[in-house]
Amino acid sequence: MNLGAALRVVWQGKLIILLCVLVALGGTYAWLKRQTPEYTARMVVGPAASELMSSGARSTRGGPLSFLGANGFGAGAVTEFERFMELKASAELAERLQSKRRVLQRVFVDMWDPEGRRWIRPDGLVAASKMALRESLRLPPWTPPSIEVLAEYLQEEIKQSHERGSSLWVLKCSNHDPTLAKQLLTWVHAETDVMIRERAMLRASEQIKYLEGKLMTISVKEHRDALVDLLSQQERVLMVIGSGLPYAAEIIEAPTVSEVPTWPWPIRALAIGGLAGLVIGFFIVFLWSGMRQGGTAALGDDEATGT
Repeated sequence: MNLGAALRVVWQGKLIILLCVLVALGGTYAWLKRQTPEYTARMVVGPAASELMSSGARSTRGGPLSFLGANGFGAGAVTEFERFMELKASAELAERLQSKRRVLQRVFVDMWDPEGRRWIRPDGLVAASKMALRESLRLPPWTPPSIEVLAEYLQEEIKQSHERGSSLWVLKCSNHDPTLAKQLLTWVHAETDVMIRERAMLRASEQIKYLEGKLMTISVKEHRDALVDLLSQQERVLMVIGSGLPYAAEIIEAPTVSEVPTWPWPIRALAIGGLAGLVIGFFIVFLWSGMRQGGTAALGDDEATGT
């Protein structure tokens, strides 16, 4: 089929194409009306000054202290900021958030009955379809949201991106409630930092206890002087940890939330819907034209053979 024939087919089927586009746009609009808008909160974090100070205090001079490397005093360990980035969506953090903030009831508010103080199974066509799919795949039936589900939610919804050329990271969180999206970033930072601070305090206390025990057994002056120096460093670490300042990660830019929804994108959705309707319309028109031409050709062959 040449270009001229293709244009004739399109022109003859223009009403069908237009109808498909209008139906697709109408369906997209109806879908948009059923969606709950989401808003995105943004926060910038970086290594805290206290974390850098304590990291320097934890370093080992080497030489007489080389035998302490196996006891947590060696250089090259994971930084507290790296631990922060790893733990900000962990099950341990999810448990702390639920214990202090009851985040599950806020995130999955559509499944929580505040009056009866119980979880309710979602209803509707989408929920029924999901249940049918789970049954067909022999998966466990519906269960109320749990700590594991909250950890998965944090993993999926809190996005991170590195600011190129710096040590800063951008954290973003999307939610139907713009206030909750902003609060989640604040809570995640605060609770993760406290969690790492508590671990560091316990670790430093154990190392101080270990060093004090070593001092009681070592008589070589050079080794004792080195141990006293390292003990003094660990005591400074404890002072930094207890300063009350951000320990692992510091908020460089406070959380802000978008004033307009960031999902769904109406213009993009309508454009995609219209394009899909256009493609479907072309497909129907050309399919109809091909079937008609095939039928005409078959009829001509029958007339030529006299059947």
